[in-house]
Amino acid sequence: GLAAHLEYTVLLVPEIADLMMVDAKFYTDAFTKLAMKSKAAGIYMYLGTQRPSKDVLPDALLAHIFGRLVFATVNEADAERLLPGRSREIMSLKKAGELIYSDIDTPAVKLQANYVSDEQVVRLINKLKEDIK
Repeated sequence: GLAAHLEYTVLLVPEIADLMMVDAKFYTDAFTKLAMKSKAAGIYMYLGTQRPSKDVLPDALLAHIFGRLVFATVNEADAERLLPGRSREIMSLKKAGELIYSDIDTPAVKLQANYVSDEQVVRLINKLKEDIK
């Protein structure tokens, strides 16, 4: 099918709260529309935040984000907001890099993320820059 021939695009927003502070309505509408169409268009959207409150991650947007990587949260309310029914499990995450993964097709599972140092990131970026030239 057509999807097999599409290029993939990755949109990475390390902290969505920064954008929401600038213009919450605009970014809520834009990210919600993009989330609704992203899978069909081959777009993978990663929205990160340390504050998953309603003003940063509005219900309209959260309802269209089906894949979740949830690290330890500050409180149970944030944990419950991100993965309903899993707040106790999220609050028990203690080791660096521990997370709960869940998406529309996969039940929640506990995982361990790899540590990547700043130096490793810089080396990778420099290598990618060289490869693009």
